[in-house]
Amino acid sequence: MKTSLLCFPSAGAGAVSYRQWLNAFPPDVEVIPVELPGRGARAKEKPFTDVRALAHTLAPTLVSLMNQPYALFGHSLGALLAFEIACVADTVPVHLFVSAHRAPDCRQTAHALYNLPDSALCRELAKLGGMSEILLREPDVMSLLLPSIRADLQMTETYICDAAPRVLPCPVTAYAGIGDERVPMVQMEGWGRRTDRCFRLHALDGGHFYLQRAGCPLVTMIAAALTESVAQSSRA
Repeated sequence: MKTSLLCFPSAGAGAVSYRQWLNAFPPDVEVIPVELPGRGARAKEKPFTDVRALAHTLAPTLVSLMNQPYALFGHSLGALLAFEIACVADTVPVHLFVSAHRAPDCRQTAHALYNLPDSALCRELAKLGGMSEILLREPDVMSLLLPSIRADLQMTETYICDAAPRVLPCPVTAYAGIGDERVPMVQMEGWGRRTDRCFRLHALDGGHFYLQRAGCPLVTMIAAALTESVAQSSRA
């Protein structure tokens, strides 16, 4: 039986950001990029500004994918969303993979971006990487993209952890860019508090968008962890 790997994108990005993953995993893993409101095929929908509201809206649409072995992966905002999905899902994922986002109970320390003027926000996005500099220099194009980017940034930058932080009954693996200035490594370590199972943290070369670097071993690492988790789940 295949394991579904549901992938949630970073702020402003769409399902297309995982297109290179579709054929990169072993045949027993099916990569399923999740499209969020406000971009891609759902560009006409209003983007959410509250991650819990988005999770509660998305979860019922993913039920059919969660009735078989599945795992969740999210990068940046996508990591927080994947966690919230895992918290409200009726079934437990075999693994949660989180990348480049502080643990839910860690306070936001980086300065907020979502409420900056357009020009300043574009400059900050250029520093982060992950977006084409050509697009960032096109005001007409950015005027179409910035609403969803701002909404996504608001979701992560204004997020406040529940008074009683939730703990998941599945393994959690976190990935961080060694040079990521917005998400300090200590904040990634906090993901270990969100599971009562195995927790691993891997530091990889690069900044916030380390996974876009040529030769990044992320896919291989996720595939190996999934093989281990599925085997353990089948023995349980």
